[in-house]
Amino acid sequence: YSVEEGTGKGSYNLETGKLTVTECGTFIVKVSTAATETYAAGAETSATLTVYENKDQLSEAIADAEYYRDKISGYAFYTDAAKTLGDVITYANTVFAKEDASQKDINDATDALKEAITAAENAVIGALVEEIKGLPVSITDANKAKVEAIEKAYDELSDSQRAAVDKKVSKDDLTKLSNMERATEVADKINILPETDKIT
Repeated sequence: YSVEEGTGKGSYNLETGKLTVTECGTFIVKVSTAATETYAAGAETSATLTVYENKDQLSEAIADAEYYRDKISGYAFYTDAAKTLGDVITYANTVFAKEDASQKDINDATDALKEAITAAENAVIGALVEEIKGLPVSITDANKAKVEAIEKAYDELSDSQRAAVDKKVSKDDLTKLSNMERATEVADKINILPETDKIT
């Protein structure tokens, strides 16, 4: 056996048969058989070995980022955070699809995704704080859907995010949100009650 560098770089140990790759790409593996007393030497044959970069971490980071983007994209007040995260996901998918992407490119894309997720989580905190501060005094048909969205978004926060929100809004705002949650539950129960003229 012998190994020659193609587009990749590395070294081959003839004794151990181990190929150490320092730069991914192609390697030419050549095989030939020596002559014996019975048989002549065999013709040399070759095959191309392609070694790809490790994209496992990038794949996991893309999945995490897509999950979080999808989770927040349903809220109008998270639109900017979802779009910014989506732009980084598009960039990362482009790197992932490139067969000749270097490990540095892959690592950079992975790091960019992790940073983008953190930035999105912080943006969500800021956006929700503004929404809570702007809560109406009372629930009406016109604002009921938005109030419910704020309540749902608050409930879906992680523990650390909820703690961060709680520090940035007043106790009065949190009390208002809590009261509105209870008011919404009562209103929903009232809405499912039968009409008075149908009660027997």
